[in-house]
Amino acid sequence: MKMKTILTSLLFLLCTCAISQVPKKVVAELFTNTRCSICGAKDPKIYSAINYFSDVIEIAYYPSAPYSTCFFSLQNPTENDARAKYYNTYGSTPDVFLQGVPVSNNLDTNTVKPFLNQTSNFEIQIEHSSLFGSDSATVICTIIKRGNDTLQSAKIFIAVQEDSIDYTAPNGIPRHYGVFRKSITAAQGELVTLPQQVNDSIIINLTYAFKVAWDKNLLSAFAILQKNSDRSIVQGAKAKLALGNVSGIADFTKDKISIFPNPVTDKLIVGNSDNYNTFEIYNVFGETIYKGNLNQNTISVSHLNNGIYFIRVTSSTNNVATFRFQKIK
Repeated sequence: MKMKTILTSLLFLLCTCAISQVPKKVVAELFTNTRCSICGAKDPKIYSAINYFSDVIEIAYYPSAPYSTCFFSLQNPTENDARAKYYNTYGSTPDVFLQGVPVSNNLDTNTVKPFLNQTSNFEIQIEHSSLFGSDSATVICTIIKRGNDTLQSAKIFIAVQEDSIDYTAPNGIPRHYGVFRKSITAAQGELVTLPQQVNDSIIINLTYAFKVAWDKNLLSAFAILQKNSDRSIVQGAKAKLALGNVSGIADFTKDKISIFPNPVTDKLIVGNSDNYNTFEIYNVFGETIYKGNLNQNTISVSHLNNGIYFIRVTSSTNNVATFRFQKIK
C-alpha cells in the first residue's frame, strides 16, 4: 500500500511538471492625442508610471478625435481609430487600459501593481526580423498552451510600434513612448482557434512593409491575445526588430558562413567563420544575453534556457551575419 502511494505521488508530480502556467505580461494601452491639452498634462505621469515597470508592454494610440490634425494620427488614422472603437473609447483622450480593463488616467505605480505577478495558461513567442536592404519584415507569432484551460478561441492582435519618438507636440510633450505604427492583423484582432492540448501550439506568420518615417532601430512587434467575450487580456508579448539575414543556415557572404546543428543542445558550431571575430546572442525581445570573442568556431550554449535565439557574428571589417537558432534539451 505504501509503494502504491509513492508511485501515485510520483505520477502526480510527473503530470504536474508537464503542465505549468507562465507569467502573464502586463499590457498597457494608452489612447492620447498630440493636440490634447489634458493629455499634455496627464501623459507624462502615465508614461512615468508605466516605464517604472520595465516588463510592461506599452502601446500609445492616437485616434483622430478629439483632434484630427494630431501628428501621429495623421500617419495612420484608420487603424488608430479602429483600435479606439474596439474599446469604445473613440473621441475621449487620454484613456488607459491595463490588461484590457479601463483604469483612471490619473495613473500611478499603485494603479499598475495589482496587475503584476499574474499567470496565464498560454504563452506567446514572437520572432521579428528583416533582411538587410529589405523594405519589409516578418513576424512569426507562436501561441502555446501551457496549462489546463477551457478557452477554445480568442482574438489575436499583432501590430508594430516605435519604442520612442522625439517630437515636441503642440501639447508640450517632447518624447512619446510605444507609438503605434501599423496593425498587421485587423486592429480589432482576429479570432483564432487556440491549441487544446497542453504544449500544443499554433503559428501565425505575417509580413509588413516599412515606411520611410519609421526608425527601424526602434521598431518592435507586439501581440495581444484577448478573450472575445470581455476583451480581457490572456497574454501578451513583444519583440524588437532584428535587422539582418535571419534563418536557420544561410549563405550570407562570400565566406558562406553558417551555423549548425539547429536545433542545438550543447555546442553551436559557426562554419566558415575564419574572418569573423566576435559574436552576440540575444533573445526574441532583442536583449543581449551572451557575447564574446569568436576565437574558435564552437560556442557553448548549454547554459541557455530552451527557446528561440539569434546569433550575430561580426568580422574585423564590420561584415555582419545574423542567424536564428533553437535551443533544446
